[in-house]
Amino acid sequence: MAQTVADKALGKVHVWMTLDGADLVNKKKTERIESPIYKKFGNALEIMKKIKDKGGWFGVCPPCAEYFGATGGDKYDWVELAGGDYLMKNIQDAWVLWI
Repeated sequence: MAQTVADKALGKVHVWMTLDGADLVNKKKTERIESPIYKKFGNALEIMKKIKDKGGWFGVCPPCAEYFGATGGDKYDWVELAGGDYLMKNIQDAWVLWI
C-alpha cells in the first residue's frame, strides 16, 4: 500500500515498523524477506528502497529494533528510531493502514 501511495504521488508516505515489522530494518535479513504471493514486487529491501526513493520516510520502534538486532551498523541509516510518541503525533492527519 505504501508503494502504491508513493508511486501515484497520493501523499506523504510514512512507514513506522513495530513488533515483527522491525525485522525489516535489519541489514542482515531484509534482502532475504520476500512473499511468494507478491514476489513480482521484489524482496523487502527492494520494495523499501522504491518507497524511500520516492520520498518515503521509515521509522522503527526502538525496543523492537533492539529485540530484532536492528541497531547500530545492522540498521539501515535511512531508518530512524521513532517511538510511539512519533506515531501519536503524526497519525492525526494521516491515512492509516494497519497490517
